[in-house]
Amino acid sequence: MSAGLALVFTPLFTTPRLSGHCPRPCTVTARRSFVGTVQQVAGATGAAVMVAPMSRVAAGVAAGVTAQGGAPIDGIAQGTSLAFLISAGLGVVTVVISLFVRRNPAEADA
Repeated sequence: MSAGLALVFTPLFTTPRLSGHCPRPCTVTARRSFVGTVQQVAGATGAAVMVAPMSRVAAGVAAGVTAQGGAPIDGIAQGTSLAFLISAGLGVVTVVISLFVRRNPAEADA
């Protein structure tokens, strides 16, 4: 995972401009602050997106299992499995989307 992050973030820090949205050439500091902010927001959002369904499934299954005399750990296991399945699905969608990303022809000549 660290190698993949290195392959993603190194170009983000070294591209001339952030997708052409800067009115003037952006400095390295501006790029780093932008990427850092996006990392923080995406991390918080991702945690919430994974924990919410995991907790909901875990609570529902644990209540049913406990009523039958089982251990609540089964609910936690099923909730965690759901979170991993959601993560895997989002990963597959991301890979498919990345196949359709094209380089900007104007930047290729520069």
